[in-house]
Amino acid sequence: MRDCFEYKNHRGEGPIGTTVTPAWVENGGFLYDSDSKTYVCFSSTESNRQHHIPDNLVKLDKAGFVARGLEIHAKSPFVSPSATLENIGDLPNAPKMTTAEATAVFEAMWNENIAD
Repeated sequence: MRDCFEYKNHRGEGPIGTTVTPAWVENGGFLYDSDSKTYVCFSSTESNRQHHIPDNLVKLDKAGFVARGLEIHAKSPFVSPSATLENIGDLPNAPKMTTAEATAVFEAMWNENIAD
């Protein structure tokens, strides 16, 4: 089983602005929010991990995960699975997912990652 968290990358070595994924993130980089500069990850539940993760993380349940995805989708719609190579190259005009399609994708993503 896994938990779902919102997180920010850590500062990495190198030029200012270099970031790295925190070591405790097992499966992350999902649903980037450019406003808060946060991502979503899935990590082992506390009873199944032998490492520390920060106590101040926002933990998401399924409803929160789907809502976050839909908020991002509303700002910048995801391309529909019906897009073809011909029309995906014209990204602004490529077919976009409907809210129902996006919801189904986020729910499937949740189920796939939490049930592991």
